[in-house]
Amino acid sequence: MSQSAADNLITLPDARWNSWRWRPVLERWGSHRVFIDPNILKTTAFIIEGGERMGTVFFVRVPLGKNPHDLFGEDYYAITANHVLGKSMSLRLPMANGQFQDKEIPLSDWTRDKEKDIAILPIDFSLARYDLYPIPIRRAVTDREYLIAAQPNSEYEGFFHWGTGDEVFTVGLFDQDLGQGSDRPVARFGHVALRPAEGELLTIEIEGDTLVGADGFLVEMAGWPGQSGSPVFMRPWPDIDRMSAERPQSEVSFLLGMVQGFYPGGTQDVEIDQTPFRVSGLNMGISVILPARTFVDLLGSPELLERRERMLSQRVRTKRPRRAAKGKEDQ
Repeated sequence: MSQSAADNLITLPDARWNSWRWRPVLERWGSHRVFIDPNILKTTAFIIEGGERMGTVFFVRVPLGKNPHDLFGEDYYAITANHVLGKSMSLRLPMANGQFQDKEIPLSDWTRDKEKDIAILPIDFSLARYDLYPIPIRRAVTDREYLIAAQPNSEYEGFFHWGTGDEVFTVGLFDQDLGQGSDRPVARFGHVALRPAEGELLTIEIEGDTLVGADGFLVEMAGWPGQSGSPVFMRPWPDIDRMSAERPQSEVSFLLGMVQGFYPGGTQDVEIDQTPFRVSGLNMGISVILPARTFVDLLGSPELLERRERMLSQRVRTKRPRRAAKGKEDQ
């Protein structure tokens, strides 16, 4: 065991940490505080319908050109599950002063794929006044086997393979009256429970209680109504970083997918005040996640691609450089 890992072991009076079960784990990895980049908590907002919180949206930014660090700027989008949308809805957007503002959004403004249960809203208003952090779309996981592919001059190096057992977390709505902080997102942690084989589809429920086959994977994480549309992240790091006594002040969080729903269980017979009841739809603690490539594909639809090309063309014209050579009028 390295000295840095040894120095970072948990020191607790409880003898269980010195047992044969846990001691090898601590000696191998040490113990680290769980840390989420504070910006990740600013990636989401809530969908409001009839004064009620209905679901979660998250924000991404997409470069106008092919270069991920395009000089001509980026376009912004809100993404959620299509089944969350209603005919009359608003986005509850957090402001820098700690307050919130409800902004009405017509259903017709959304680009929707009902079969995949994805909806994307092109943002046509300024986000500058809101306390939001749109996720760079380059952090979205589009490869089935790896989070990223190594590229020349990339800000990320190496490949991060992911699969069953990896830790993930999500940020979204917890639809309970918690008082003053009830309109702020909560983080929930879990592990990848199942990655279906190539071409294998999961059965999901979309609008109108219709069942369809969808590309997706399962996460062991308790879901609840209102969490649909929440972004799902993963924080991989090389083994050598796990052995370090000090964790970095921030970590790259890859956008792995979006919460679509959860699996309810069967029924259970209980007795309350000596009266028998049958409880149904018990939460099995398994959430359905739509992979990031599903909404990345929709971001590349002809409608949204044409939008970005039009914006790029306008910005190129406004930023066209002046001639360096003198004209006749200057002579």
